[in-house]
Amino acid sequence: RQSVRDLPLAVIVMDQDGRASWRADFDSYSAPGRALKFLVRVYAEDGSFDETVPQPLWVIDRVSPALVAANPQRELLAGYGESRLALQNIPLSGGTVQAFGRSIPAGYDVCWPDIRCR
Repeated sequence: RQSVRDLPLAVIVMDQDGRASWRADFDSYSAPGRALKFLVRVYAEDGSFDETVPQPLWVIDRVSPALVAANPQRELLAGYGESRLALQNIPLSGGTVQAFGRSIPAGYDVCWPDIRCR
């Protein structure tokens, strides 16, 4: 219930590939799990920042058999391509984006959000 504007539990720096890790270390912990929130903040050289909406993060004491059988690659792609941007303070300027795909499974298309696939 704590606001994401309050003092954070932890601040983790991401590497140049956008990866980071954190190990939960609580003085007390109540099973089966603890619901947390995280957000990603990116800073510009002038100190301005962009920030995502808070995302759920669960710390659990055991993994259910259903999750063990899940496809982690598919789960990691959930929401891929969607914007979770909540604050945008870093100005953007020009550019072109070109999207293409290979080995697209039957029933899937490569297209840009808000533009109809052909």
